[in-house]
Amino acid sequence: MIKPEIWILFALKDASQGYGFDIHKWFLSEKPDEFNINDTDFRNLVDRLEEQGILKRALKEDINFYLSDKGKKELANLKRQLKFKEYYLIISNFPEIELKERVKSLEYFILSSIILIIGSIVIFRLSQIFPSYGGNIIYSILFLYIIILIASYYVGFSLGGIILFWINDMQRETFWKYKEWFWQNQGIIKKGISSLIIIVVIVLFDYLQLSSLENSIVLIVIGIIGTWMYDIFKPKNELEKKS
Repeated sequence: MIKPEIWILFALKDASQGYGFDIHKWFLSEKPDEFNINDTDFRNLVDRLEEQGILKRALKEDINFYLSDKGKKELANLKRQLKFKEYYLIISNFPEIELKERVKSLEYFILSSIILIIGSIVIFRLSQIFPSYGGNIIYSILFLYIIILIASYYVGFSLGGIILFWINDMQRETFWKYKEWFWQNQGIIKKGISSLIIIVVIVLFDYLQLSSLENSIVLIVIGIIGTWMYDIFKPKNELEKKS
């Protein structure tokens, strides 16, 4: 179900550039049962990935390998493209992957929430000090307003990730198809939550009469549409092209 090269990339996800990781030893003693290829095919696959520049030999242990920048990009793309069953098969063998994703979502949520709150307080205070925007103050307000809307986007996006992890923890076997739909459409769901939070922030600012800078809204909407279009038309990764 999962291609052999994908297992190799995940096995090397934490390998350092200095010492790397002994991928051949991992194959002989630790590889998952689902990684079902013979030793010859495995060695040929590792050689091919090295020729493609996806893997590189470690600087201090040249029998070990690590992921090049190209390989890290491939892994990031593959993680986003995994189906629900493939994802849970992967994390059953590499449980630290899910933990890191959960921590990352929580960090983004906390940081963007702090920026959103601080930026809102600053704009509120500026609106009290300068009731009529003029001169350089309008550019400062515009800059802060854009930052607040971007922070709102990331608050919603990270919150969507936290919610999806929570949903996926609920009796996985019972709601498998239900949760698989959520997983396969997670990009749309996260961006939908982000858009909703942006709308709430805009309405709140208008209600408090803090926002007469509608052009910044247009910039954010264009950014959201751009990310949606990228997800739809983005090019396939190298491993998909060669499969």
